[in-house]
Amino acid sequence: MSSSSLERRRFLRNSLGLVVVACGSPRTVLGRLTPTLSVTESGSILATYILHLADYPTLDSVGGSVKLTQPNLLQLNPDHRYYGSTAKPFPIAVTRVAEAGTDAFVAVSTYCTHGAGYQLRDYDPINGVFVCPHQGSTFKADGTHVVVSRTPNVGNLRKFTATYDEAAGTITLGNVLQIAGIEQHAGGENGLFLAPCLPNPVTSSATFSYGLPARCAVHLALYGMNGTVARQIVEETQEAGVHSADFNADGLPSGTYFFRLATSFGTLTQQVEIVR
Repeated sequence: MSSSSLERRRFLRNSLGLVVVACGSPRTVLGRLTPTLSVTESGSILATYILHLADYPTLDSVGGSVKLTQPNLLQLNPDHRYYGSTAKPFPIAVTRVAEAGTDAFVAVSTYCTHGAGYQLRDYDPINGVFVCPHQGSTFKADGTHVVVSRTPNVGNLRKFTATYDEAAGTITLGNVLQIAGIEQHAGGENGLFLAPCLPNPVTSSATFSYGLPARCAVHLALYGMNGTVARQIVEETQEAGVHSADFNADGLPSGTYFFRLATSFGTLTQQVEIVR
């Protein structure tokens, strides 16, 4: 199998799925979750995930915790940050804080809010806290910052909705994917940009352009609202500069889709409508 084919398979396998890892055993992959996506009136894209509690025995007891992380460049967690050309994903931690009730679980970002790019250590069930490995900033399971002497006074962690359905045995995580306000010309601070698809709505074919600040691997695809790849458009290494690509909508049903440009310099998204 060629290296390009292998990379393609790896990208498609990882796209839009959260890998669930048990805290305390970070090398154990317990499952993969696929989101249900929705678009708000402002153009933000949100994702909802459902965890089946029976699949994750770590969460059976109060104090149990799992981490959900995105292994590729797609920014499911709004607290994913980019440093230089390296993508650093910060997992979402789901922790059980009560035996019963819709709020028996909490979900927070593990990006420490003192802003130096550090991921919090795994949840400590004995002391009931997350701790930053850099300056010792401490947070409760629900993300509330705990003031400790000689540590920075930082804000609370980003929280996500986590609703427990005891009858169904599920935890629903909401507002996970947040791509705020998809603009007509989406650009990154480092020169990465994705211009609008023309025409939009699309009836048969369309063309769009994008710019790269430096040579890098490019993954450009069209996603449906169920989070699956509807069209793989570009998947190769390209040089710096402005590029264009053509898209053929033949065979795709009418509806809302979004283009996603994923590179080591960031990820940009554009919403598009296909009309028959």
